[in-house]
Amino acid sequence: MAAASSTPMSASTTSLQDVVLNETPDLTTTTTSEQFIVQLIDLLELDGGSCDARNIALDLIAKGRQRLEHYHDDIITDTYDTLMKNDHSELLTLLGKAIRHEWTTKEPVWLDSFLNEQQSKLPELYERILRLVAERGCAYLRECVPLALAIQFQYQLSEDKDFQTDGRFDQIWQKATERGRKGCLDVHPLERDDEPLLLALKEFYRDQVVKRLKLAGVSDTKQTVFDLAVDLVALNGWDGLIEHDILERGCGR
Repeated sequence: MAAASSTPMSASTTSLQDVVLNETPDLTTTTTSEQFIVQLIDLLELDGGSCDARNIALDLIAKGRQRLEHYHDDIITDTYDTLMKNDHSELLTLLGKAIRHEWTTKEPVWLDSFLNEQQSKLPELYERILRLVAERGCAYLRECVPLALAIQFQYQLSEDKDFQTDGRFDQIWQKATERGRKGCLDVHPLERDDEPLLLALKEFYRDQVVKRLKLAGVSDTKQTVFDLAVDLVALNGWDGLIEHDILERGCGR
């Protein structure tokens, strides 16, 4: 497992979300990112020089194959039917690769290492989860991709029923984001290594914790206090700050 870090992986590539939507590829767009866009446009049989075609490709990367329904009238009927009916279509495969590239370039370094481990140890689960994201898009991953993925792998959630309203994913997400790791213990025994889950919880809580401490008057110079607070909230939710008097200690009282 790579060391924890909240800094995105350093790479010569630009995130797909940063690709300029115009008729001519921006010179800062990387070969890898541009390849995914070009391949999607070709697969959809769209005009490669069209701004609309690039917008459609990027929209599918963000929202999954199901988003193609929105562009039904822009796609040749036979092509549309082929790409939408086949559960193992080239479109799902290509979107999965593009989304995985997004995670590699935008998310913390440890997440990429974790996903590589899961791909090696649990290849079937890895493929099901990646295919699910390729179909549904990233919206269901909420505002924290690392936490959503850690929960899915920790509890092996990869079926549509797991993500229905009030399904297992919703239940675990709510408890994790309210009570940290302690909340997850209420849902299911953590029999597997939960280091990735803890790292993901720190990613989820970090900005909120820092903001709350600063509002309470904790100095930026007290980095150890900030780090301790993030650790405690990741483990015990917001009660962790109260139980350990972090605000008082951070303010020097």
